Amino acid sequence: MPASFLAGHMEILMDLRNLLAQGYVPVMGPDGRTLYLVQSARSVRGGVAFSF
Repeated sequence: MPASFLAGHMEILMDLRNLLAQGYVPVMGPDGRTLYLVQSARSVRGGVAFSF
């Protein structure tokens, strides 16, 4: 993101994984209930980096 009031450089980082909840595997439990095993959990990470 460019900014004229900063003398350096600014970066905004976003890492989004499995937001649509894909990768769930349904498994029938011994009591007849359905369990969902997650192969890849949902995650959102972000950060801001400044260079002067």
